[in-house]
Amino acid sequence: RSARRRLRRLKKLAAAAAAEQESASRKAAQAHELRSTRARESAESAQRNVQQRLVSSVVGSWSKAHGPGLRGLLAALDDPSLTQLLGVCAEASVRMPPSSDAAAMRRAYLLAIKRVHPDKLGTDSSLMERLAASAIFDVLREAHERGAGAASARAVAEGAPSAAEAEAKRAARKWRDTSAADYA
Repeated sequence: RSARRRLRRLKKLAAAAAAEQESASRKAAQAHELRSTRARESAESAQRNVQQRLVSSVVGSWSKAHGPGLRGLLAALDDPSLTQLLGVCAEASVRMPPSSDAAAMRRAYLLAIKRVHPDKLGTDSSLMERLAASAIFDVLREAHERGAGAASARAVAEGAPSAAEAEAKRAARKWRDTSAADYA
């Protein structure tokens, strides 16, 4: 009897040791997988940082070379340094005569934005293309906002009502028209 008990105990101890060894090997495999995942993420992050610096330097030099104005930036979208980063830039380039009005400028801006918008790129676009599209989009949007801000400041200086004042006048007219119709 005692021999059988000892044998059972030994079997239990062997099974526990095997389970402990299997658990330790699973933990080691998980730790190795975690280290390799972190190393891969670190390498991807470093690659992304390098690409981000390259894109920002190219887009920054393009922006400085072609001025802060939207007209110059739209005309220079076919710059070779940009088309290497993002091929659709060449399609979005718009040459506008100096006599073009604000509506033509807005149409050209909207067309360019539609072509270089980061969300409009296909799912097969590379990281470099997405970074370039985002940077170019931001530069064009900022130039457009600067131009729109300058135009509204000129309108206010010339005595034209602001957008808020015009909206208030429209609302007052609408209220007057509807209340007059109620009493007629």
